Amino acid sequence: VKDLVALRVDQEPRVVLRTTTDADILEDGFRWRKYGQKVVKGNPHP
Repeated sequence: VKDLVALRVDQEPRVVLRTTTDADILEDGFRWRKYGQKVVKGNPHP
């Protein structure tokens, strides 16, 4: 049992990022869309 605990300690800590913004678009290089939204030609916010 102690070996399993030691393995968990050696792992790098997980990084969790949670952002709250007024805009639905995050500037991280990806175009994020909510589920169910389709891309519309000519729409500045695809």
